[in-house]
Amino acid sequence: MNKKNPNKITKSIAIVSGYSVDLPAIKNRLIPFIMEALRREFKVVLISPTKNKINIDNKNLKEITLNREIDSKKGFYSRAFNEISSSYSMMKKVYSEKHDYVFIGIPSIFNLIFVKPIRNKQFIDVRDIVWEYLKGNIVEKLIKNLFQKIAKRKFRFFDTIITTNYSESKYFINKLNISENNLYLLTNGIDQEKYNSISKLKYLKKNKDKINISYIGNIGVAQHLETFLLAARKLNHIQFNIVGSGRDLNNIKNKIKRYGLKNVIVHGRKNWDKVLEIYEYTDILYAQLTEEYFSAIPSKLYEYLASGKCIVYGGYGEAINKLSNFDSVFLIKPQEVNMLVSCINKIIEEKAHKKLSSFNREIIQESYIREKEVRKFFDKYIK
Repeated sequence: MNKKNPNKITKSIAIVSGYSVDLPAIKNRLIPFIMEALRREFKVVLISPTKNKINIDNKNLKEITLNREIDSKKGFYSRAFNEISSSYSMMKKVYSEKHDYVFIGIPSIFNLIFVKPIRNKQFIDVRDIVWEYLKGNIVEKLIKNLFQKIAKRKFRFFDTIITTNYSESKYFINKLNISENNLYLLTNGIDQEKYNSISKLKYLKKNKDKINISYIGNIGVAQHLETFLLAARKLNHIQFNIVGSGRDLNNIKNKIKRYGLKNVIVHGRKNWDKVLEIYEYTDILYAQLTEEYFSAIPSKLYEYLASGKCIVYGGYGEAINKLSNFDSVFLIKPQEVNMLVSCINKIIEEKAHKKLSSFNREIIQESYIREKEVRKFFDKYIK
């Protein structure tokens, strides 16, 4: 049995989260980092903008919260002002103390604004290049141009830039002239515990059971779930399920009422056990990102793939490239209702939804378990 070295100097890692840590995508990304740091006996300080906490019970974890409220009903500029204020406070806090390693989390561009060079190691976990999605009016174009200039300057203050996919890495190399040596690809994935439970799902349904198609994940503008609803109007013999929450949830609920859809259930955000139950009786899993988000890969897709279930994905770019390497995946253009309806009908006609892909499960286990990939990162950079 190994004994702890009483003379060992405890090092510290500070993590700044761009968004509230109760958001699944944020929490799922942060927890493996925190747990690996704690496993290696680091002191961890987590700074986040809202009152929500990560809820890891460990004496070496200190959580600092700003207790700000996030109101998704506010307009873009009101939310932006609130984020700027939060980012300023969080970055001021992290730089007020000396830490051996500092991790800054975006997609919140405002954390990046207040970054400054430090003597110790500083990393940034990008997760999404959100400013590149601004393509609307002249004001958005000006903001985008400003953010690009800020990014080009501020990203040089980091020892390593962590990306989630090849498209993001290429952006830094080609657009911001960042050396490939300063990039580290750490893809999203699924944690080991969730993988262990979801990969055991079996196909238990009988022929007389109603077909279920489910969307599980964030409900936002990028997902444009109206496509899902319009398909439900044409396929009223199929049960459609929406699981999750987000800024567009109320809009989706209103449209379900307006369309008079009786075959769509909005489950809201559920705990993992309930989500597993929905996965169990789901025949087809659905996801979509509109064309503007071509560089993103929804992290929920790794969970979908681990289930072994049949997947329909509407989108372009990086997610399509990733999914094309897997089985039982049907790729279509986004926001194409007739194409989605035809795809669903084809799957049912060919009984493709009754096959579970062991190949997909094996690939996820080999390359996309979050804890394994984070451990590799620590082995390389955190001494």
